[in-house]
Amino acid sequence: MPSAVHARPVSARMRGVVVLGILGLLGACSSTVELDLPEVNRETRAACTSLLEDLPTEMLGQERVEVSPSDALGRAWGDPAIVVSCGVDVPKDFDEFSLCDEVNGIGWFIPDSAIADLGDGQPGSQQNIDGTAVLTVITHAPRVRVKIPAEHRPPADVMAIVSDLVVKHRFERVRRPCV
Repeated sequence: MPSAVHARPVSARMRGVVVLGILGLLGACSSTVELDLPEVNRETRAACTSLLEDLPTEMLGQERVEVSPSDALGRAWGDPAIVVSCGVDVPKDFDEFSLCDEVNGIGWFIPDSAIADLGDGQPGSQQNIDGTAVLTVITHAPRVRVKIPAEHRPPADVMAIVSDLVVKHRFERVRRPCV
């Protein structure tokens, strides 16, 4: 005679815990940041990979999040994400008369059309409609771009970290210093 299997009833509370756990896992999967970066040559990829490996696991109090594709030359932290991308093109609105700010000897591009007060007394950055500041290393190559959402500003700490790494990794100076 087969024995009956008696299942213990699951409480509503336990079902809620399971559902929340599943939702938490699904939410963690959605925190991947999509990066759309140009193709680069082997030398640029090596220089960028080296710089990116030296970036901290935490930026402005935000933990690093996954990027896609996984071999993209970029890193991201938090939600909304602070994004550092390497091997980027010269910004479209850059010319020899464009303004730039210098941080630790590295020049950062600031488009004339987008000079804005970042709310921290520090002038200058390109801003998207959503308030994301977009800054690009312009004096050295490979070029590095930083996107900092309004929630994570001011950008000075990120600029200093990236500037120090550009110096450490001896990126080539391709433009005169900022004046």
